[in-house]
Amino acid sequence: MKRKLLMLAAAVLIAALLAGCDLPYFDFNTITVKYDLEEDVFRTYKDHEVRRDGRYLEIIYLREVFRGVYDLDDFTVVVRDSANKIVESVANPYEEDGVMFGIFLHIPDVGRKDLTISIFLKK
Repeated sequence: MKRKLLMLAAAVLIAALLAGCDLPYFDFNTITVKYDLEEDVFRTYKDHEVRRDGRYLEIIYLREVFRGVYDLDDFTVVVRDSANKIVESVANPYEEDGVMFGIFLHIPDVGRKDLTISIFLKK
């Protein structure tokens, strides 16, 4: 009986593929990135999914009125994974002509763990 059911399922799957039907696509090679940013200083960012290729790069832009006002030293940058452990990251200023437009963030390979990027002004 089980063998007949397996053969029937295989026949239906083959028929669906030959008919040009797409099977549901599941991409297990993505991570979700959430943002916890200083209000009114950075542009609004929506949480998003990115493909994981071994590392993650992100530029987080300042609002126009704060461009050139702050240096990287004015911010605390923390990246945490889904287990709330701190992930090592490298933050550099994103500059043009000596004016800081945002923060360029490089995060090494995190595997399949989702990330939360937190950036706040130092008090």
